Order: sequence, then C-alpha cells, then structure tokens
Amino acid sequence: MNKLMQAITNQNEMEIKNCLKAYITADPSDLDNSIKKALKQIEIKKINVWEQHNGDSLNTNQVTWTQDYFVDLQVDLRMNFSKERFAHMLEVGKVAFPAPVEQINLSKKTISSESSKMNTSQKGTSGKKDQTLLYMGITGIAVVILTIVLVKLLKND
Repeated sequence: MNKLMQAITNQNEMEIKNCLKAYITADPSDLDNSIKKALKQIEIKKINVWEQHNGDSLNTNQVTWTQDYFVDLQVDLRMNFSKERFAHMLEVGKVAFPAPVEQINLSKKTISSESSKMNTSQKGTSGKKDQTLLYMGITGIAVVILTIVLVKLLKND
C-alpha cells in the first residue's frame, strides 16, 4: 500500500490508477479497507484520476456476481476508469471473492504441501509430480483468464 500512498502524495495520476488496478486485483474484497482509505485520500486531495462513466449499465443482481463477472469488470475498467465502475467492482469483489486471493492461493499451497507430505510418507515419493501438476493447473487458469481478457478487448475494438 506504500506505493499507492506515495503516488497519492506525489499526485501521480497514472501511478494511482495503476496501483488501484493492482490492489483491487490482489484483494478484490478489500478486507482491510486499504483501498477505501486510499480512495478517501484521493478525494481529500482532489486528485482527478477518474474518467466520466461511459454509460455502460452495471449489473445489480448479486446472484450473478461471479469471479468471471469481476474479470469482465477489470477489462472494462481498463477501457473506462470511472469512479462508478471501480466502486461497483469493490461491491462485486466482496461477493465474488469472500476471502483474499492470496489467502486462497496459500490454502491451495498448504493443501498441496500436505498432500505431498502424505504421498511421500505413504508411497516414498518426492511429490514432484504433484507440484508439476499444480503448476500446470495454475498456468492453465492464467491462460484462460488471459484469453477472456483478450477476447473482451478484441470485442471492444
């Protein structure tokens, strides 16, 4: 958060935008309210980082607020960095990502680690095969997300 606060202090609008995008990606639910605190500082210092909302409707049906919808909003945010869209993303993030992304990743690593230890003790193997499969799975997920983003970008052109 220091990088974002420094950008706010320096009133570096481009850096503020980049940091806000990065922070909402890392913690979509803003569990510690650090994003909201930064937004208050931006407002207090009257730094104009926002674009006028392009009029796209924002889905208010919480039942459809999924991780995929959040990714779509991230793509849209790159095209139109509006205050309305960013605020909506914070709301969607709390529903679509009830736990921080890092915590979810740590849980997966812990499960994988425990599984590897169990496999090692039971079978006498090193668990390298499980680790390779985990990396392949993570890479696959990254490719799917990147494909969604690229398709969305191409549709907007």
